[in-house]
Amino acid sequence: MDVILGRKIMDKFKIFIIGVVAILCANCLQAEIVMPKVFSDNMLLQRDMDVKIWGKANPNSIVKVVFANQVSESKADEKGYWSLYLKPMFANKNPEKMFIYEDGILQKTISNILVGEVWVSGGQSNMAMPVKACYDWEDVKVRADSPNLRYFNAYPIDERILDEEQFDSHEKSKWVIAMHNDAGPADAIAFYFAEKLMKELDIPVGIVQTSRGASQMSTWVSKNEIENVKSFREDLKNYKEREIAYDYEVELDRWEGMAKAAERDGTKVPPKPSKEGKTIPSQVISNQWNIKVAPVAGYTARGFLWYQGEDDSHSYRVENFEEAFTCLINSWRERWSNKEMPFYFIDIGSRDVKHNWAPARAKQILVSRNVPNTAIACSIDCGDKLDPHPRNKSPLGLRLVSIALREVYNKDIATVYSPRFANAEFKGNQAKAIFDMDNSKLIVKDNELKGFEIKVNGEWIIPESMKLSGDDSVILYAKKGEVIEGIRYAWKSWAGDDVCLYNELGYPAFCFQYEE
Repeated sequence: MDVILGRKIMDKFKIFIIGVVAILCANCLQAEIVMPKVFSDNMLLQRDMDVKIWGKANPNSIVKVVFANQVSESKADEKGYWSLYLKPMFANKNPEKMFIYEDGILQKTISNILVGEVWVSGGQSNMAMPVKACYDWEDVKVRADSPNLRYFNAYPIDERILDEEQFDSHEKSKWVIAMHNDAGPADAIAFYFAEKLMKELDIPVGIVQTSRGASQMSTWVSKNEIENVKSFREDLKNYKEREIAYDYEVELDRWEGMAKAAERDGTKVPPKPSKEGKTIPSQVISNQWNIKVAPVAGYTARGFLWYQGEDDSHSYRVENFEEAFTCLINSWRERWSNKEMPFYFIDIGSRDVKHNWAPARAKQILVSRNVPNTAIACSIDCGDKLDPHPRNKSPLGLRLVSIALREVYNKDIATVYSPRFANAEFKGNQAKAIFDMDNSKLIVKDNELKGFEIKVNGEWIIPESMKLSGDDSVILYAKKGEVIEGIRYAWKSWAGDDVCLYNELGYPAFCFQYEE
């Protein structure tokens, strides 16, 4: 009898074990929810807007997201992709958790989430320059003591991906709380912007960083946009020609000879050639879009911050600068599903280079005038004659945030823009340059007018004399009997020595060139 009872108990125990194993196996078969790394611990969500959440699960599964007393559901498509929206939320400094379920089973938990203002930063090396490389890093390291300022660092990937947008981002990409030393790797201009915005609004602020150095605009748009702009098409053509002509073995032999010579002479060893191709990853067409932007495209944010243009300021690219930049802005807005999303940017700074960057700056000003909800901040006084990466980034972030505070957040700030050339009046040997002052006054630094040129008999020359007029204008004079045909100011790549015009807040005037 005891033997029979013992067998029955063992049989039931076996059934129990089989059931447990079946449940465990079922859970193992349940694919883990995959989400872009921008949805991760310490993230910051946009207030007062529908917040998009997306990822990948089992095909046709039901995904449920629970956050801040909200529940939202979506059915994954046949490939497993899903997206949903959370309803608008108030700003919240108290950390919350997000729970993501698949077919009723909890698959992912994201912790320490705040709600506030989110901006996306993009561009090349002067946007990517970190806070720790700036003059005031030691001060920032001390004062950066708030857990409410955060940035998502989209890790730079040295791969060449021309044709395929990445769904996910690098495993090292993550949200960082910008406190003390951890503030160091943040995009400097975006950090100064966010720091000021956080203090003015008294709410959390997050930056989604996508910047990467040595990149032209054709790397920051999807392959679908390349055919829309002449300079993009030319970039693609040149890229393909370089890659077809590239012979890795020949380049490797050449490099080995150069490396031996460098080691012998004690000089820097040049970079080793890549098997993948000649073009560096940051300059492969659409590469920055595919690797850095696509995985975060659509992450709900208030607006964009942009600093780029040096690589597009010469040769055939500068001719199409306005068209290319407009295309980039519109394409980013489209992928964020917001055609009027604010897009604020900085003009190309001053530096001593062989190309004249002034025409590109002028094209940037045209974009700010012609593309709605864009604005430009002037950086002509923050350049460095020899260093391509000036370390004085704080004024640029503060100039951008002043624009945002007035234009986006309706703060009562009288002046947020630099003096901008508005019109000119010509009369014989006199010409008057009239400026739009945005509720401020025109100031001449050290009472010394300089940097102006006049066009006489088809040639640009220094004026005989010039003076500041009381109506926010500058009057330029040629010799008696001469006729002025055009005027310009700071019309050169390195304009730092000639910058003399400012408004009362210390914002420098934009360069300009105007011919009658």
